[in-house]
Amino acid sequence: MAILVDTLQVVCKHLDVYSILQLASTARSIRSQMTQWRISVTDPIGFLPMTTLILQNFDCCQRIIHTHCEIYSLAWQSQSKCISFSLCDNKFCMFDTDTAKLLFDLKNHDDTVWVVAWSPDGTKLLTASHDNTICISDTSTRLTLCVVQNFDSIWSAKWSPDGTKLVTGSNCNTLQIINTATGRVACQMTGHTNDVISVDWSPDGTKVVSGSRDFTVRIWDPATSRSLHVMECDFGVVSVAWSPDGTRVVSGSADNKVRIWDATTGKALHILQGHGQTVLSVAWSPDSTKVVSGSADSTVRIWSSVTGKIMRVLKGHDDLVVAVAWSPDGTKIASGSYDYTVRVWNI
Repeated sequence: MAILVDTLQVVCKHLDVYSILQLASTARSIRSQMTQWRISVTDPIGFLPMTTLILQNFDCCQRIIHTHCEIYSLAWQSQSKCISFSLCDNKFCMFDTDTAKLLFDLKNHDDTVWVVAWSPDGTKLLTASHDNTICISDTSTRLTLCVVQNFDSIWSAKWSPDGTKLVTGSNCNTLQIINTATGRVACQMTGHTNDVISVDWSPDGTKVVSGSRDFTVRIWDPATSRSLHVMECDFGVVSVAWSPDGTRVVSGSADNKVRIWDATTGKALHILQGHGQTVLSVAWSPDSTKVVSGSADSTVRIWSSVTGKIMRVLKGHDDLVVAVAWSPDGTKIASGSYDYTVRVWNI
């Protein structure tokens, strides 16, 4: 049987003797876990001088991108090997996950960027900030196409499947539907009694799901602004996502649990337990058969959405895992953490 060799890559911020010694120390500390290993020092073009450590192993593949501050959000570009993520210094970046090369970084906000989200066609990037603005940028020209002024701090924002609308969740307990061409609010949905931390669209674009600190997940009809289902949790809901097949919704909450809900009836199908602290981010695999979750316990977990059983625990982060995303082809997971790293895992 052929043995495939995966690659783990660590990128540090300074190309100097001290960093190289740190890399060598890291290599020694995990050498016992590696079947093969090697170190190479490179200087990627287009970013701060960095040092790259490559370790080869037969068990797991990671690419680790070190940054200078906490990661708050990340997203894969559709049909691409590129990811974007936001940093605590009000910037957002775009990286090639194969080479760990920085493609660009931009700063178009005056406060923390909590959200990055790609348009369905992968040509535009949405960023939302606590400076009460939403920006839509053209990633090929780096130009800002639209700025939406808001009176609320935005916690979450997502493109509609056809790219014509946005849904946002804010600290004003409301959801808004925004026309991406005009930047105008088309409708507002009220019902939550605390911050709306996470939102997502159904794949057909006819419904929206939201998660709130008021301990509920709600499914909405944007056409009527009505709440169709209210699903109760034991603690505040931090993350929600609609399955690509349209049948289920997943939520992560402060009771350390991941819940899978029937999107039609609002009934709980599975309660997934295993995380030791708040579940901060959840995402579906492209085929809807698996869910990935990131937690304040520093782990990333992969679950079967069919059986509700844990499939794999990915360890390596040293702080909160606040963002997880599945690659469009379903072969990789990206995770972002307060430990200043983005990790890309081969699945």
